Amino acid sequence: IPLQDILSRLGHEPVKEVKGELWYRSPFRHETAASFKINLDRNIWYDFGEGDGGNVLDFVMKYHQVSTIAAALDELQAKGFISEQRVVDSLIHRRAARLGTGRLRQELQAKGISSEAMADAVQALRSTEVERAREVWRKKFGQPAADAAGRARQMRFLASRGFGTEAIRRVVSDTDEAL
Repeated sequence: IPLQDILSRLGHEPVKEVKGELWYRSPFRHETAASFKINLDRNIWYDFGEGDGGNVLDFVMKYHQVSTIAAALDELQAKGFISEQRVVDSLIHRRAARLGTGRLRQELQAKGISSEAMADAVQALRSTEVERAREVWRKKFGQPAADAAGRARQMRFLASRGFGTEAIRRVVSDTDEAL
């Protein structure tokens, strides 16, 4: 969760931006000059006035004066920053280009996503399974296998990434036909 989104929702806007850092007046006290910064690349904060900093959870814990990570996560969920759909969207955005539907389904299950949300996500992923498998194959191998052992290796690789047998067959056989 980007820190700047949290601060914006709390009513704090940056005073200036310098080389990938946003500077704010501290959300922990009243001040006239900006002494609180966020590193946009690393999504961390530092308050020069207090000599304190950290990640998103550290900020939420300090701002809402809670002492446990569970309480901080509850605060984020109450504010709408964490939801099941957001977790699904985030995982698919980060991982779909490299993994097949089967592996993504496993990762969603491991995160405790409901079966309805998982079914919707899997259905949407099925339409792009072959294209995603072809792109993963292209990056790893780039050319068709010379023999049956090479094809089997390519197929095992795609299967380990969670692609379905039909998608794997189509990707590997299409590359053989291209010869």
